[in-house]
Amino acid sequence: MAATSNPPVLRTIGTGADSLVLKISQDAYQGSAQYTVSVDGKQVGGTLTAGAAHAAGQDDTITVHGDFGIGAHTVTVNFLNDAFGGTAATDRNLYVDGITLNGKAVAGGNATLLAAGPVNFGFTKAATPVTTTIGTGADSLVLKVSQDAYQGSAQYTVSVDGKQVGGTLTAGASHAAAQDDTITVHGDFGVGNHTVSVNFLNDAYGGSAAADRNLYVDGVSLNGKAVAGASATLLAAGPVDLGFAKDGSVSTTIGTGADSLVLKVSQDAYQGSAQYTVSVDGHQVGGTLTAGASHAAGQDDTVTVHGDFGAGNHTVSVNFLNDAYGGSAAADRNLYVDGVSLNGKAVAGGSATLLAAGPVDFGFAKDGSVSTTIGTGADSLVLKVSQDAYQGSAQYTVSVDGHQVGGTLTAGALHAAGQDDTVTVHGSFGTGAHTVTVNFLNDAFGGTAATDRNLYVDGMTLNGKAVAGGNADLLGAGPVDFAFGDTPSGGGGDPVNGVPGNWKTVWNESFDNGSGMFSNHWGPGTDSSVPGQITVWTSADDQDSGMMTQPAGYGTPAGGWGYGLYSFTFKTEGTVGTYALLWPASNVWPGPELDLMEIDGGGTPYTTIHWKGDDGSNQFTSYSLNGVDPSKTHTYAMNWQNDFIDIYVDGNLMHHITDHVPHDYAHGGENEAPGIGTQTWWNGGAMGGNNYLTLYEASYKVLA
Repeated sequence: MAATSNPPVLRTIGTGADSLVLKISQDAYQGSAQYTVSVDGKQVGGTLTAGAAHAAGQDDTITVHGDFGIGAHTVTVNFLNDAFGGTAATDRNLYVDGITLNGKAVAGGNATLLAAGPVNFGFTKAATPVTTTIGTGADSLVLKVSQDAYQGSAQYTVSVDGKQVGGTLTAGASHAAAQDDTITVHGDFGVGNHTVSVNFLNDAYGGSAAADRNLYVDGVSLNGKAVAGASATLLAAGPVDLGFAKDGSVSTTIGTGADSLVLKVSQDAYQGSAQYTVSVDGHQVGGTLTAGASHAAGQDDTVTVHGDFGAGNHTVSVNFLNDAYGGSAAADRNLYVDGVSLNGKAVAGGSATLLAAGPVDFGFAKDGSVSTTIGTGADSLVLKVSQDAYQGSAQYTVSVDGHQVGGTLTAGALHAAGQDDTVTVHGSFGTGAHTVTVNFLNDAFGGTAATDRNLYVDGMTLNGKAVAGGNADLLGAGPVDFAFGDTPSGGGGDPVNGVPGNWKTVWNESFDNGSGMFSNHWGPGTDSSVPGQITVWTSADDQDSGMMTQPAGYGTPAGGWGYGLYSFTFKTEGTVGTYALLWPASNVWPGPELDLMEIDGGGTPYTTIHWKGDDGSNQFTSYSLNGVDPSKTHTYAMNWQNDFIDIYVDGNLMHHITDHVPHDYAHGGENEAPGIGTQTWWNGGAMGGNNYLTLYEASYKVLA
């Protein structure tokens, strides 16, 4: 019997708010295909008869109504009456051509049923996020909540500080779909720490991840600001507690003046808030202040202290007045200073934790740096100058080639604060070498490092180009000289290691056979066993060690060697303590000790000129070798002449020194003996056997 054509069928079965629409067609043969529809194993309606012809591109529309819970479901189409007459034209078949749920296509919702029997299609009803408001008050605590639904939705309650707000809530949003319910909890929450509790009421588990009802708190915010760490996964019934803090931070201004000292303050509140006063240089500013910000919540009060703070060092004191302790960390009133700034610039070390009543002091410095221009001319020699101020500021003069430029200058910038005055010296400096002299006029010392007036030359440029060796620490009154312009010369051509002059070698020691000329050894830390080098080091028990030349006449001023070029090629390891020097040939100290290289506690090498003062004391001036890494191998050279000493590193002039230059024996003074070593009496805390100096070559040359 030939297939007959039937019109497409429109049919509605079941009841409920949801609409599951099936598109059905058939290959009719000896009658139409028949089938049933079931949802989650329950048949909806009776036996249905297909009408639409699949070959004609037609479809029946079967609308299945129901109230499908949130989550996964199954619709089953059961083909009842397959028939086959031996050919494709005599074959009754059923087709599911598509499925939609509430207007949205269901993925994989089609199938060809060539034989009687059921076919299953999965579909998921998406959760509908819920927006709920509970409680009353000015504050808004917003919870983001989602669920894994299974045999119904998750239910829960919300409590704040132990008191339930509103009734039982039912989750709507699907966690798997990255949805969220929005639960706004209103209240008047006092300043400080609080707890919101979410109590999951109806956990259920069917034996697999797909059959597991869970609840999620995906985030919490208070008055629009996210609460850190406020999320949780509730896989079983019961409460979870999430802490939050209401920001009680305040902004307060005290005092008057052009300067602004800003304190960032917070507290641990317990039985009331922390109280404190603020004083500057011993004078209280304003009255008693009460902290509002919570330290645990990362909050800060902003206390702006106005004043007219003079240039130099000052102290701000924060005095915690009302410490309280109830026996645990949660019952402990504390005060915190979280930061200090002066006129918008952070104050180093401006933080403290006050766990007990009493004051804490913070030092701050007002930048008094000044810019000064002296002299006239086309060239610009710029000095960077700073000071340690004590009972007034450091004063000094500047001279070029022996002629004072301008009057007495007063330093403003603070060395400890990394500040610098800028002194621009104008002049018409001719071609060749020149000397600028900075003369420190008013040294003062009150017995401690904090009561010591010093002057620092921190750098120098000539017409925008850095001057090598243009820095020095003036720890005592008097002048210090700096070379600039063309390199000073001790003679004509034939330079040695970049040192100008026509040089003649007197001796050269390369240590191919032990310590060679450096035969005067002392201490346990010496080694001359490696050909081509000698090494000194500090022993674990901090004993001094050294290796020095032993010239004829040593022990008298006539021993050793006089004017000339002394060169040492070496490297160091560790920090302070190692040195290379020219030692007074008389072996009497204090005297003309010329330290070519020592290292300070920060690892910076420097040169020092020592001399015997009128009262018999040791006097000295040090010259920094900034930019030189002493752990690398360098050639350090000292060109000692009648009226100057030039210091070189790898042929680069670092300092041209004209002050306190000693005379050699031939010119009424005494000669010198080169040596290397370690000394620990002034810096034993940095020793402990970790400081080495390895010398590869040493030489002495004189002008031909």
